[in-house]
Amino acid sequence: MTHFAMSHEFCQSLESGIALFNQQKFFEAYELWQQAWEVEEGDAGDLLQGLLQLAFACHKLSLDEPQGVLKLLEHAEAKLMTYAPEAYDLDIAALLSLIQEWKGRAQEKVIQRDTVH
Repeated sequence: MTHFAMSHEFCQSLESGIALFNQQKFFEAYELWQQAWEVEEGDAGDLLQGLLQLAFACHKLSLDEPQGVLKLLEHAEAKLMTYAPEAYDLDIAALLSLIQEWKGRAQEKVIQRDTVH
């Protein structure tokens, strides 16, 4: 379990972003985490960067942009991997498992799109 010093603002941004993400308001979660990421430093900033990349990947999924989704998921996975299995009361291992699943789906869409064109 990884824990770092957390500012009140960081905790608030993290929790609000998670609530938005869970409501499938991915772009709103992305924007919130982006603002927080711009002021955070160190480990907290890296975690937020991984989360905002994940949120934007989910937003791009709704726009049917599988290649962009795949790249963002890969970047998010690389950032979040260093926090597994758990950090800031987040189950990072479970999140990484979902990212693997979503990467597979995005890759299938990329392949389908390439075969059609």
